[in-house]
Order: sequence, then structure tokens, then C-alpha cells
Amino acid sequence: DFITFTNKKTKLSTGVNIKIQSMQDKSSKEFHYNQQIYAWYGTVTYQTSKYNVNCGLRLEDAKSKQENSFNKSDFSILPYAALYYKINSEQALSISYRRKINRPSIYELTPYIYTDNPYDVRVGNPLLDSEYENSISMQYSLRFKSNYISSRLFYESTSNVINKLTLFDENSIFRTQEYNLGCIH
Repeated sequence: DFITFTNKKTKLSTGVNIKIQSMQDKSSKEFHYNQQIYAWYGTVTYQTSKYNVNCGLRLEDAKSKQENSFNKSDFSILPYAALYYKINSEQALSISYRRKINRPSIYELTPYIYTDNPYDVRVGNPLLDSEYENSISMQYSLRFKSNYISSRLFYESTSNVINKLTLFDENSIFRTQEYNLGCIH
């Protein structure tokens, strides 16, 4: 991470994050999973006695691969912005926007069958895409004497929602698998 103050009111921070995972099952030579996530992020903060503005951007390049099953690549742009305004010594208003990503886990992606009992099986789904969540919020806060109260109005939207779906198959077995089931608003 690198942080510098360009002047008394402005701060710039940037950094790089690298995450590399590798998993292999000792009892099965066919199971070998690799994940690499390369991220660059930066934020600019401008602060005065009355307000604070914070803007940031995160760029992520993710690759995941399981031998003989899937090979995925995903590039994400994840912005963030927030404004805090101090109306007076007792009142404040803040507004923010954030986009974030939730990647499927290795257990959700792996197409192997997990048998809980003869009538109930779970299967991973190598076709899963990452979830993206967008959130916007506005908050008003009031401080009076030693008390504090705030109200918050927000909107959240998630696309490519990952959720379990259980179906009864032709062999009279409950088959549970994760799917991208659309959007939630």
C-alpha cells in the first residue's frame, strides 16, 4: 500500500493485492484447482471541516481453473464514492455508492457429487458466474445532548444471484445444485 498527502486536505492511497490459491485432493489425482486474483485499487480523499469526499476504484482480474472441468476468467471494475456533509455540530448527512463482487467458492463450482444419504445429493456447478452487488445509501444523523439517532435510506441490487435449487430427479432423488438465479432488487 502507498499513501501520500498531496496537500493538507487531500490524501491519495493506492495498492496492489495478489491472491493465489491451489488445492489438490491427495486421494484423487483428477482434482486440482487453481485460483489467481490480481487487484489494483486506489482512493482519493478530500476533507474539510464541513465535508469529506471519498472516491475509489478497484480493478480485479480473476482466473480460476479446475482440471478437466472449467476454466474461468473474470475482469471486474468496482467503484466506490461517498460524501459526508456536516450540517452543524449536531447534524450530518452522508451519501454513498458501492459495487462489489462475490465469487462462487470452489465447493460451489466443483461438479463432483456429494452424497448425504441415498435420496439426497449435492452437486457443484462449474457454470456459475460471480454475483455483483450495487448499493446506494443516504443517511441522516442527529446528536442531541448525549443521545444519537440516525435514519438510513438505501437501495441494493444484486445480479447473477447464487442460490441453491433442489429438484426431484427421475430416479426419485433430491438433487441440490447452485445456480445463478437472476437479480434481486
